[in-house]
Amino acid sequence: MEMVLPRIGHHTRRFASWATKSAALGAITLALMTAALTYLVTAHLNSEATVQQQQLAALQTFISTGAEVDANVTDLVDAIDGETSVAEAKRATRHAISAHAAAAQSIEPIVGRKNLEVYQSGVGILRNLVDASSDPVSALRTSQARFDVMHNRTQIVAEARKHIYS
Repeated sequence: MEMVLPRIGHHTRRFASWATKSAALGAITLALMTAALTYLVTAHLNSEATVQQQQLAALQTFISTGAEVDANVTDLVDAIDGETSVAEAKRATRHAISAHAAAAQSIEPIVGRKNLEVYQSGVGILRNLVDASSDPVSALRTSQARFDVMHNRTQIVAEARKHIYS
């Protein structure tokens, strides 16, 4: 017995051609959708990375200006103890405190307004003590206030790092 295969007719060939074109069109559509999705995801990740880098830069400025405040308070206390160039030491300390206060404002979105207000009030107290420093006793109070601000800064930095890296 011989098996007779059906002939592939005109309609069958048209269907095969249509199916091939449809599959190709589907593959192109899928590729375009995948490319668009990849672009959107990459843009989102790049945006997050940029924000994180900006926050880290602001935090680094906060840390370095805080260290400058600490150094200037030390210089002021040393100047009062030695009674040399107290006015210049006060001026440098006030400038350092102003720069640090500005740097602190830049990290408000990271640590929150309430945390920053508490910290800034301590910096304000330190600023007033710097202005009032004129003898060894007042210099000691100023130095103690600096240590309080340093302790609070450590907590602010820890909170900021936790926020940035989470």
